[in-house]
Amino acid sequence: QQHPIGANLDHADPLDQPIGTQVEFAFRGAINVSNSEASGDANSLDLYGDHYKESQSPCDGSYNHNRGTELNSGISFSTGEDSWHSNINDIIGAQYYQVRITWTSNAVTGLSPELTAFALTWTQQE
Repeated sequence: QQHPIGANLDHADPLDQPIGTQVEFAFRGAINVSNSEASGDANSLDLYGDHYKESQSPCDGSYNHNRGTELNSGISFSTGEDSWHSNINDIIGAQYYQVRITWTSNAVTGLSPELTAFALTWTQQE
């Protein structure tokens, strides 16, 4: 079983970013995913990383998440809920994880934050 132990972020320090910009990280982990569609087909996830039990459109094969039912069915989140956490330590014990990265630009100056690398490390426990 794998457990995340830390995230290494290059240029995520607010002091390294242009004024009025930021890069934010959020983590969400699951201890079990019994829904093979959720773990094997990224097209079944919406832009927020949530899975809905739906059928695909017969026209183009896309998913219609506006009618979502059974949100995140078959996913056992490590914290017991599907919320996102700013601290990676909140998902220790998770076998599966999602990372959400948000870039916030400064509309006045036109400057954007920068992220040159991201690495997530974990340890294997038996």
